[in-house]
Amino acid sequence: MTKKLTRAALLTALAAAAVCLGAWVPRGGLALAALAALAGAAVLIECGLGWAIGHFAAAAILALLLSPDKLPALWYVFVFGPWPVLKHLIERLRSPAARWLVKLAVFAACAAALYFAFTAAFTGALPQLPWYALLPALCAVFIAYDIAFSRLIGLYMRRIHRAVK
Repeated sequence: MTKKLTRAALLTALAAAAVCLGAWVPRGGLALAALAALAGAAVLIECGLGWAIGHFAAAAILALLLSPDKLPALWYVFVFGPWPVLKHLIERLRSPAARWLVKLAVFAACAAALYFAFTAAFTGALPQLPWYALLPALCAVFIAYDIAFSRLIGLYMRRIHRAVK
């Protein structure tokens, strides 16, 4: 129990720090928010599903409170932060086609929630370009991200998970 708590807390701090660091890296906020999700995957692997959900909640709150630039924090809260848990649950489906359809539907819902949260919180009015106009390009980037994320999880399992035990 103490090992799990320590690992989850350290990885939560690491994820929040990565998102906050995105405010000072020019054009790197989105990439650091995406990398912060790897900490959530590590918590899921090392500690379990319940700890991963708690990790996401704590890291999201810390990122929103501490980050001077809220856009990377919002990307983390709505898209990248919950992705390790959602990916774990979605990949239990047997059919690869069903997995990809559900992944894309969940991503579209997360992207829409991010769009509406950002525009409501920071602009007060919706821009002229509708959110669904950006969705095909975002889905293509998401597919590449999900494949890279799976490979990084595999690398973590081969290299780090064995050493951590």
